[in-house]
Amino acid sequence: MYGSIDSPWVPTPKEVVDYVMDIASVSYGDIVYDLGCGDGRIVIEAARRGANAVCVEIDTKLIEIAKRNTVEMGVSNRIEFINDDIINVDLSRASVIYLYLTSKSIERIKHKMLNEAKPGTMIIALDYGIEYLNSTAILAIDVNNKTYRVYIYIV
Repeated sequence: MYGSIDSPWVPTPKEVVDYVMDIASVSYGDIVYDLGCGDGRIVIEAARRGANAVCVEIDTKLIEIAKRNTVEMGVSNRIEFINDDIINVDLSRASVIYLYLTSKSIERIKHKMLNEAKPGTMIIALDYGIEYLNSTAILAIDVNNKTYRVYIYIV
């Protein structure tokens, strides 16, 4: 199992990655943080669209896979890698924060995100919303007979 005990790694499907990047209108000037970046698919797509990105991953094996994938895709120069627990990472530079974490992990970092993210930062949570925080929108996308919920918040 990759990831952590609280949030095992579950890859975001390519269709959902594209959908999320479109919703956030990710482009040049953005700094996209993927909290629990796994194999790097979110940060790769953000970099392909011109953004800079930060790949935060506690699992050393996964971050090595993400690094290899970004080199293969030719976008490694736009991506910073942080092999650490999310709770230790400064989120203040983010214009977009993406997370596909369990409710338990989200609860653990919720106050950190809200305290460190600057006004206007978009937080996108896949499948698990942020409890007691009013979302700007809740959208859905169907991929391979599964419905993914996309929760959008603006700080």
